[in-house]
Amino acid sequence: MLKIVAELIAYSKLNGLELNPGKFVADLKENYTGSAKMRTIGLICLDGLAPLGVDFLQKAQDTLDGEDENGLEDNPIFKAISGFIPGDDKIGFVRDTFGAVSGWMDNLVGSVGLTPKKIFDRLGGFIDLSDDTLDVVAVFLDKTTNYYEHTGIQSVARKLMLKALKRYNL
Repeated sequence: MLKIVAELIAYSKLNGLELNPGKFVADLKENYTGSAKMRTIGLICLDGLAPLGVDFLQKAQDTLDGEDENGLEDNPIFKAISGFIPGDDKIGFVRDTFGAVSGWMDNLVGSVGLTPKKIFDRLGGFIDLSDDTLDVVAVFLDKTTNYYEHTGIQSVARKLMLKALKRYNL
């Protein structure tokens, strides 16, 4: 949930847009390709489907519904981005962002046919998995994989370099 908010903040800042979940979703539909789309698919697979199952969106929503800002204060991602979240109601902005993006994520999962089984079947091509270890693998991937930061840094660097090239006619 918070990675989505971080994505909205970075995308909006890089593109000179206001921090608006609705506009962000419209841009997701039109402009998210390449590494940006892979990053969001990674988020859906590794942070959603693998650890939480096919109803990951509802589970995430239920978690958000039970949270208040005090519950997020210890979260390192929230600490890192809270200063960039507009307004006084930070958790409200997180809820609004997740609510706006949920439909897009659900459509993406459905259009590609993503399931936890498909994710683990693909992973099984690289490591030996059994059905009773899937939750352990999901936790391992979550704790050891920093795909989101890696592709995010690449995307930001690329965008800034392209802006500089254009600005200085290089």
